Amino acid sequence: ELSTALLLGRKEDASNPIIQLFRESGCSHLLALSGMHLQVLSGLIFWILRWIIGSKKSKIATSLAIVLFVWIAGGKPSLIRSMIMFIIISNRREKDLLNSAFLLSSLACTLALQSFIFPSSCSGPGYFLSYSAILGIIVFSGRISINLPGFLPPPLRSAAAASLAAFTASSPFLVHYFGEIYPIGIIASIPLTILITIYMISCIVFLLLFPSAEILFLLRKILTFEF
Repeated sequence: ELSTALLLGRKEDASNPIIQLFRESGCSHLLALSGMHLQVLSGLIFWILRWIIGSKKSKIATSLAIVLFVWIAGGKPSLIRSMIMFIIISNRREKDLLNSAFLLSSLACTLALQSFIFPSSCSGPGYFLSYSAILGIIVFSGRISINLPGFLPPPLRSAAAASLAAFTASSPFLVHYFGEIYPIGIIASIPLTILITIYMISCIVFLLLFPSAEILFLLRKILTFEF
């Protein structure tokens, strides 16, 4: 159930104890397919392909793989936002990715493209939570990081700042749609993000090495365009 939720965003049984624990710890957003999941998937695909076809072709192939993944997962609003933004910034230099002005313009372009190409996806909690969280990270995480305790290692400080920024910006929508928020998620999401990343990579590698009947059936549907 957890691997299905993380890899495909399918949470058929909302009463599942694991899913309930994520919700009560304020980390249910980690099960909603979004930028984090695409980052893990794209990073793994790019790392494998660059040894085979080189870095330049790998970027193109990775973008195509991400589009295919979003199609398989059902085109959720947060995934579409992440997919478009990934394609926009994938070929940019590293210093551009640290420039908040560039990231804001990329987010604006993403919003415009999603509204034009996928208008039906521009509604619901996933849409507003996705955009508000990434906007909060771009605008506030740098300022928050400066004011965090200096003894924190830089990676931990950045993670904590991003988590707090995303939570702050998305809180109004959390209250509006769900009527509750869990501030403990600001802290809990940091170690859980690391653990989930490791778990996702392990699941993907395992499925590639030992594909189940369900995966083989899914591949057949893809190849025969039965979606």
